[in-house]
Amino acid sequence: MSYRHEKVSDLAGNTINPNPPWALKELGLALTKDPATKRLAQLYIGNDLFLHYPKDPYALGKVAWGDPYDGGDGSNRYAISSPRITNNRYSSGRIEHHMKVTEVCRKAVKIVKENLTPLTTAELGLISLYSVSQQLNNVLGESKAAADKIADDIFGSSYVPRRASNLMREMKHLLQTGHNFLDISLQQQFTDYFQLKGEHEELESEVKDQTMTFVYVRDRLGRQVYDAMQISDIAKYSRRVLPETIQNYNDDTLPDDLRGKLGVITTLDVGQFVDGVGMRTDERLFYVVT
Repeated sequence: MSYRHEKVSDLAGNTINPNPPWALKELGLALTKDPATKRLAQLYIGNDLFLHYPKDPYALGKVAWGDPYDGGDGSNRYAISSPRITNNRYSSGRIEHHMKVTEVCRKAVKIVKENLTPLTTAELGLISLYSVSQQLNNVLGESKAAADKIADDIFGSSYVPRRASNLMREMKHLLQTGHNFLDISLQQQFTDYFQLKGEHEELESEVKDQTMTFVYVRDRLGRQVYDAMQISDIAKYSRRVLPETIQNYNDDTLPDDLRGKLGVITTLDVGQFVDGVGMRTDERLFYVVT
């Protein structure tokens, strides 16, 4: 089990606990007084305190108050979780692998300061990559389903065209040479099938080998800045982020191609993909087809 990153927008949709455990309130107060952590936004949900910087898309981690151990003795402790923490006393498949525990508030503050640090551009791209890849595969699935439905209407099974490639090649040749079908509706069905199949194959060819540019839009000294990084083979299992391609832009230096496509993507709903343009995965996270 890898560390589960929580989107701030998802957390904000939960009911905020107006009366968190006193120990968490004590910790929250201590964090607001420490110069290194006073900017952290705090979300109390149940017996957990999630921490993030304002406008960040993901929480940096959380602090839970309670008995963190399965079969524990019932003693309450601070359990700090963060992707920066590696606790090798537990296997990577356990949630404790990314957890440190203490009974002392002062020590909990120290653990937060050391481990709940801002995510890099490469980390943000990697965290949100799965949702992009999943959405692209959904788009491909919908495209394929449209052609399969017509095949099912014609043959009673969408598998027939794949099993009878010679027959389908002959049918396509008849259409291309202007053959007059006795059944006009059947002629239209085959016409629609080959058109949709061709569109799917073209889309699949574009998407499978596609390199996209991940863009994180953030504020710096009152201005928008754009952290951009390429990701290769985004719809394949071999997809990977390319940290060596990271570029930083502002409104004056942002390339025109990125600027134009970002202008379109900012009008999209989160999770919506437009072929040849890209998609938005969060308020400030974008994937641009390049």
